[in-house]
Amino acid sequence: MELPAIGTTVILCKREGAEPFDWNYNNAALTATESSAKIISHSQTLVLVQLDGIDIKCNIPKRFFTSKGSDLKANPPRISIPVGFNIAPVDEAETEYKNPLNIEQMGTSVVPTTKTTPLIFSKIIKVMKEIKAIGKNQTDAEKFFSFRGIDDIANGLHPLFQNNGIFMTTEVLSHQTNGVGKTIVSAKFSFFAEDGSSVSSTITGESLDKGEYGTAKALSVAQRIALTQMFLIPTDDREWLTQPQFQKALLRINAGEDLMEKLKEQYRIKTVHLNMMEEAAKKKSKK
Repeated sequence: MELPAIGTTVILCKREGAEPFDWNYNNAALTATESSAKIISHSQTLVLVQLDGIDIKCNIPKRFFTSKGSDLKANPPRISIPVGFNIAPVDEAETEYKNPLNIEQMGTSVVPTTKTTPLIFSKIIKVMKEIKAIGKNQTDAEKFFSFRGIDDIANGLHPLFQNNGIFMTTEVLSHQTNGVGKTIVSAKFSFFAEDGSSVSSTITGESLDKGEYGTAKALSVAQRIALTQMFLIPTDDREWLTQPQFQKALLRINAGEDLMEKLKEQYRIKTVHLNMMEEAAKKKSKK
C-alpha cells in the first residue's frame, strides 16, 4: 500500500469500543477520540506523526494506515487505532522503540524505553581495569615457544567475572579433523551481563593431537584467544624504564654497581637500553 507523503495531515481515530487517547502535554491530560496529526517520517514498519497544535510525536504501525485518498486536504486519511492498542508519545532525545518488527508481527502496544548503554560494556571495561598481567609461563613440549595457558587465564578472570556479574557461553560453529591429528574448531564465545546484554567473539582454534584430546585442545586455544583479545590481558605489568632512569642506571653500572638483575626484575627495558647497560656491565666485569 502507498503511504501518504511526509507532511500529509492524517486523522488518528479510535475504533468503536476502544479507550480514548490520553495525551499528556505540559502536565495537562488531553483526552480525545480523534487527533489530527502530520506525517514526519517513515521507517520499515512505523510512521512517525506529530499531533497538530501540541508538541507530541508518536509512532504508528504502517498496517493501521488505510488506502490513500484522492483528495487529502478535503478528506485526510483516517488512521484507525484498534481496541487495546495504546500509542505512547515519543521523545526523540530520550526514548526509542524496541524491536519494531514485533509491533508489526505481534500487534502489541508501542512502549517507549529509555536509551541506556548495554550493561556488558561497562562490565568489560571494569574487568579490563582490574585484570592483572598474566605472563607466558608455559612452554610447548619441544620448548620452542612460551605461552599463556587457559588455566592461568581462567584463574585470573574467574574472580573478576564473579564480582562483576559476567558469564560466558560457548557455541561450536564448525569442527574439522584430518588423518594426521590436526583439529580445527570455530567457536562463538558470548559474554553476558545480568541485564541480558552481551558481546560475542568468533575465534578459530587449532591443535595437533592424534588421540582423543584434539577437540578439547583446539577449543581451549580458541577460548584462550577470545578471552585474551576481549580483555586485552597484558603479559607484563612492570613499568617501562624511562630515559632519565636509564641514564642514572648506566652511570651507576659504569661506576661498578651490579644492577642488571634488579633492573630486569623491576622494569621493562627497551632493547637499545638493555644492550647498552649489558655492554657496560661486561666491561666492568672484565676489569
